[in-house]
Amino acid sequence: MTSGVILSGDSLVLQRVRRRRAGEYKCSASNPLATVLSAPVHLRIRYKPECLTSPTTYFIYDKPINVTCTVSSHPPVRAVHWQWNSSSDVIKTQHVNQPTERLSTQLTVYPIETFEDRLLSCWAVNEMGRQPLACGFSIKVAEMPLPLSSCRLANITASSLSLTCQRPHVATTGTTLYRAEVGHMAPVVWP
Repeated sequence: MTSGVILSGDSLVLQRVRRRRAGEYKCSASNPLATVLSAPVHLRIRYKPECLTSPTTYFIYDKPINVTCTVSSHPPVRAVHWQWNSSSDVIKTQHVNQPTERLSTQLTVYPIETFEDRLLSCWAVNEMGRQPLACGFSIKVAEMPLPLSSCRLANITASSLSLTCQRPHVATTGTTLYRAEVGHMAPVVWP
């Protein structure tokens, strides 16, 4: 009874119902001759949308990227809204035509000329209300890698080879060499 479950005769009473109590319920009756099980009763708990996507960092350089937002809710989501955290304006609203209790939607993000990192959020709405905690994404500008130079082949056999290249000096001591062996690439730092 302290957990809100009360059995009274042939009745089951659930109090302070939380989502973990959702599911299929059956009752059984027994006598010396047999035990019978009832048809299942499905208990569904209504709740506002919630984010199923972990906070994610996306990297963007010169091509658009797709950011994926996944939410769950009951009843199903009606719309998903996207917003840059530096603005109070909703940049896109996606209305859901085929409701489902688990929804993944994407927003295409294009590079911008200022080359600055940005924060993006999405949230969903169902008939219970707005998602209380938005899904968050970090959009970071990726730097173009520096070209490699002075590449040399070595240890050439019928099934493998070694390729060693230098990367231009970048505010560190020494030179970074990249050694590639058929299907593997690992940096080797020389002092």
